[in-house]
Amino acid sequence: KRRVDEAFEEVLHELAALRRVKLYLQGDGKENRSRWKELSELLTVRHDYAGFRQLLRDLEEQATVKPTLQSTDNEEHPTDSFLQDIIERVQAIATKSLLRPTSPPVRIKNRSEQESLEWARRIRRQEAEIDALNRQLADWERRIADRKDQRSKLQLRSEREMDEQLYSSQAQLVELRAAGDGQIQRLQTQLDNEPDYRTMPTYMANRDLVDQDRKRISRMVVQLQLWIKKYDKLIGEPMVELEALEQRMSGMEEWCDSVLGPQTELLRELQEEVDAYEAAALEERIEQMKKVHAVRVLQRAWKRTLEGKRSQKGKKVAKRGKKANFEAVCADDTEEDVAAVRAMVDRITSEIMAHGEEEYDSYDPESLQKVEFHVQISRVGTILGEMTQTLEVLFCLPIICRNEALLDECFSEDDKNVIKFLSQYIASTSGTIMTKEEIDVEQLKVPSGQLIELGTLLSRKELHAATAGHVKQLPGIYRRFLSNIREFRKFTINKMKLTAQKDLAKEKILHRLWTRNERNKKEICKIEDILVLRKEKLEESVQEKYAVIERCRKELSDLAIQSQKQITQYMDDSDRQMYSYFERSDQRYEQLLEEAATTTKTYQQRLQEDLGVEKANRLKKMKLTQQLQTWLHKYDKDAGERTQELKELVAKLNTRQQEYDRWKRTIFDPQEKKYFDAMEEKRQIEIREQEERIEAFMMNRAAKALQRAWRSVAERKRKMRGKGRGRKGKGKRR
Repeated sequence: KRRVDEAFEEVLHELAALRRVKLYLQGDGKENRSRWKELSELLTVRHDYAGFRQLLRDLEEQATVKPTLQSTDNEEHPTDSFLQDIIERVQAIATKSLLRPTSPPVRIKNRSEQESLEWARRIRRQEAEIDALNRQLADWERRIADRKDQRSKLQLRSEREMDEQLYSSQAQLVELRAAGDGQIQRLQTQLDNEPDYRTMPTYMANRDLVDQDRKRISRMVVQLQLWIKKYDKLIGEPMVELEALEQRMSGMEEWCDSVLGPQTELLRELQEEVDAYEAAALEERIEQMKKVHAVRVLQRAWKRTLEGKRSQKGKKVAKRGKKANFEAVCADDTEEDVAAVRAMVDRITSEIMAHGEEEYDSYDPESLQKVEFHVQISRVGTILGEMTQTLEVLFCLPIICRNEALLDECFSEDDKNVIKFLSQYIASTSGTIMTKEEIDVEQLKVPSGQLIELGTLLSRKELHAATAGHVKQLPGIYRRFLSNIREFRKFTINKMKLTAQKDLAKEKILHRLWTRNERNKKEICKIEDILVLRKEKLEESVQEKYAVIERCRKELSDLAIQSQKQITQYMDDSDRQMYSYFERSDQRYEQLLEEAATTTKTYQQRLQEDLGVEKANRLKKMKLTQQLQTWLHKYDKDAGERTQELKELVAKLNTRQQEYDRWKRTIFDPQEKKYFDAMEEKRQIEIREQEERIEAFMMNRAAKALQRAWRSVAERKRKMRGKGRGRKGKGKRR
């Protein structure tokens, strides 16, 4: 399964890579078209799939380095839709493939082995999922790297464009600021030359009119506020009783918070305690029932085992009967209990069969007894197995007689006559009873002594292989007989394997189990007594809690009835008061309508007066606007003249700048170059003189060092010369 999953994942990854490479090679360049043509040629050649994968991987790496080219039109290319359709179909096949069938159920008797196998399967499945997630993470990391590269490139380009725009806007801003500063300066000088508008008579008259209007508006605002206060006073008279009613109703919420809330909380806590007690009692009861049930299952199994042992002494019992008895005993038990009992029986059986095995050693000469014992068991099993196969072939003789090719291959003519005779005899005994007159004796020429060799004729493996599939089609009595023979073979082998030592060990183990069962019965009785006592105590506590709950419920119902009565009384009182308030408000509304009619009349009169004043102010505004327009026209004319002067000055500045550049290029630059050459030559001369001085200093210093060294050598020679003479004189004196 894991290899199939990996194969499907590789196919999907290569299809996605092919789609990305196609988008990358979608440009109009000749190189891209040649690469796509080479890739398509490798794809058509089916035997060179490794070369196609290598080229696809190289192109995918190039596509990750460079940004993917997208088509300018909005229509989707047919190749893209085709690849997307292929990817979706492959994904559907991968999820619903028949190459990954469900695993067959594994039946394991040992629970630890089953758990270990289940954990191993989970670990393998999780490892496969982790590998798939790692591949997805690698794909997403590659895509993120592509997006980061594109984003960095776009950021660099946007920063460059922003710098360019900022530079151009700053240049324009400087130019506009310079032009605006000049215009503002000229306007400022012009305004300084004109007289102050505050001293003009028209301005003074307009200001007086505005002050009068402002005073009139303030008086009207004060009058309006007085009218609003009167209206609020008239409307607010009946609101005192309504506020009192609201205060009374607010006490209802306080009562709910102070009385009803704590009572309901107490009731909820009591219910939670009762639920907890009931859950604990139920858990204890379940645990005790589990223990009692397990002990009862063991008791029933032990009783059935003893009964089977007693019945085996008198008669032989088939294994299928034992299995049926075991299933009948454990019919009302759970699967876990049945599995536990079976595991215990298997453990006891293995312990019995393993008893005495350590006495035999393969390196000991006495182990030959064990070998002989196993040889005898296998010999008996082989004989019984061959007898079962011969009986199956014998019961299937009618089928063999209908197969002429098999008869010609396995039997001679005489043997075939014997086989046909036996088949007719079996058919006559199994079906309708046939007489001697119905059997044609003349056609059946049976040689003498042929029936003795019938066992040898029917014991061939070819016949058993040909009739293996037809055994289930035999009548019921034949199948039961064959099954009894097989069970007899198994029972004989098991009895031969059970030695005297193992039988004695079986008796000891069963006695030990019986004593353990008796001890468990006593413990069960003790546990039942303890469980009864605890149950009585729990019932008493539950009854007490139920009494408390009933009392709280009764109090809660009384409080609910009382609160409902109070609420209805409050609602009736509030309805009566509201009706009285409505009547008063209607009367007051009629009075206010009369006052509103009078105020509207006064408002209309005042409005006519204000409209006349506004008309006069508009005429004055129009005159001032015309005067301002004349001033602006005059300013524009003066600004045009000044602009022309500015252009002339700029032209002069450009000519002077050109003359300066020509002078700098023809006169100043050559002189500057000569100056720099002279300074460089001077610096080289100074460096050369400094090096000569340093060299002379070093020579003098070296000469002094040599002189000192020579003097010291001469002094040592002189001293050595004097020391040699003294020694020679002393020798002569001796």
